Amino acid sequence: MIPPKPIYSYLAAAALALVTIFTFYVFQDFGPQSVIRRFHIDVARQDWRDIDLVAKENVSSPATQSMIRFVNEMVVNNASYEIVSLKRLHKEVLAAVEYRLPNGAGVGVVWHVVQSSNDWRVDCRATVEGMLHSSLEP
Repeated sequence: MIPPKPIYSYLAAAALALVTIFTFYVFQDFGPQSVIRRFHIDVARQDWRDIDLVAKENVSSPATQSMIRFVNEMVVNNASYEIVSLKRLHKEVLAAVEYRLPNGAGVGVVWHVVQSSNDWRVDCRATVEGMLHSSLEP
């Protein structure tokens, strides 16, 4: 017959589970991917104050307004998005994002996300310039 396990093993497993959950909770809104996710959620909810927390430029800047219009168009058309690749530069990440519309059409956009001293922000100006540049290429 196998003797019962001491209660300490159950306590250790519970403590490890709590530490894991706490870690994922704390870091869920950190990093370039989460900033892109928050930007999309903020546009869908029309939370302009939070846009100021995730965008490098002010919400009223032309570049930020262009990004808001683009993301809103994707939201209105029920497009899903997926970050398909990340390219890390010094203090910038280029995130290739693929939008998929319900009819199967796809749109690719490279988001520029920059790291400041304590957080990540979407560089709307660089992202819009990249979108304009890629649309001009043959």
